[in-house]
Amino acid sequence: MPQVTRRQFLQRVGLGVAAAAVSACTPATRATPAPSPLPSGPPDWAGLKRRMSGTLLLPSDGGYPAAAQAYNPLYDAQRPAAIAQCTTASDVQACLDLAAASKTPVAARSGGHSFAGYSNPAGALVIDLGPMAGVEVRTDGTAVVGAGAR
Repeated sequence: MPQVTRRQFLQRVGLGVAAAAVSACTPATRATPAPSPLPSGPPDWAGLKRRMSGTLLLPSDGGYPAAAQAYNPLYDAQRPAAIAQCTTASDVQACLDLAAASKTPVAARSGGHSFAGYSNPAGALVIDLGPMAGVEVRTDGTAVVGAGAR
């Protein structure tokens, strides 16, 4: 099997994405009615806290100021609506369910080192994957790497 370089892989993926975008613009697709929007309301932070095994930090919580600091101090003034420190995939799913139901914007934070501040947007639910940093090397030589591993 021939080796594929990273550049070749990204080019092929890019071509696939472009083809999918073009096919999504066909007249048959445009004629399909859009799904009805989900009902929205204010986020149920208390309900999310109950569903999570990790920690949900709100601006009124003691750990929030430290968790809300951005990698680049230029963006420290951006204040997320909440920061979910997820420990399981179920925590992430609970966050996404809440965001969809309340139309709350989300941002995933893994290493938290977005120089442009993308992992710390104002008014959004930050899904902090840092606590999911485990690395498991299996006996068959494969590894399972958590989303928060650096």
